[in-house]
Amino acid sequence: MTGKLAIVVGCDDDDESTTVFATSPAGWADLPPTRWPTVACLVTDDSLVNVGVNGQLQRVPWAGGEIVVTELPGTPALPLRVQGARRVGGRFYVCGLFRQVFASPDAVVWTAMNDGLAAGPDEELTGLSNVAGHGATLVAVGVHGTVFRTDGGPWRRVPAGVRAWLKDVARHVGAYWICGKGGVLLVGDAADDAGSAGFSRVATGTMADLRSLRTFREDLYVLGDRVLLRVEGTSVVPVPTPGPPVAIDVCDEAMWMVADASTDSGPEQRRLFVSADGRTFTRHE
Repeated sequence: MTGKLAIVVGCDDDDESTTVFATSPAGWADLPPTRWPTVACLVTDDSLVNVGVNGQLQRVPWAGGEIVVTELPGTPALPLRVQGARRVGGRFYVCGLFRQVFASPDAVVWTAMNDGLAAGPDEELTGLSNVAGHGATLVAVGVHGTVFRTDGGPWRRVPAGVRAWLKDVARHVGAYWICGKGGVLLVGDAADDAGSAGFSRVATGTMADLRSLRTFREDLYVLGDRVLLRVEGTSVVPVPTPGPPVAIDVCDEAMWMVADASTDSGPEQRRLFVSADGRTFTRHE
């Protein structure tokens, strides 16, 4: 295995427990526990950065050595509650409630990039769940159908056509895909100019909350509550899994999934599964 990845399991608004599965070329690692729930992980060339719900950053070197804990530069007047984190191109981004976005070239030094995100006097303040991008463009999504776009200047609001809590966004085959609560899946250009095609709703056949998007082997996958879907053109198909899926992540060689799987000795337990093609999964021993 040449890739590095981390899978976060069990952190939600009402769930303070967190498990992080992490692997590198040296194999699977036992990560030290944190005193706060981990929301997401950022994979850099030399370390894994666990991002905490209140902006904590735990930097774990892949090669071993000192583990360093720092925090994002929040302010008492604008507390941070992280919702998502992602690497886009060569930069790292963290976003959260109160429309906050932080950017970093190395996941060490962070700066706020909130120009254009502040709510007007009569506007509902919404939070951001995650970001995606291509080139100089970034798209952020969040609560109440919130979509923002920046091309290097101030963020601009983009109509989404829905009011659902949008949980994730991904760039795939020249378009932006967005998933959210209530089985919402959107595809479009995320443009805010006149004449834009905007977003189209994609039928998913489920009312499950869809919360994560990952690209593997040139296919886009949508993880929801106890369901995994694969995008085929402008439609989706369910992916059979050995148990209800809880979390997924991908590296160059494989898709990894944590699922609830029944055992001979008792009730369901969470197990780690691996797939080389994104269609069939085997248990990782």
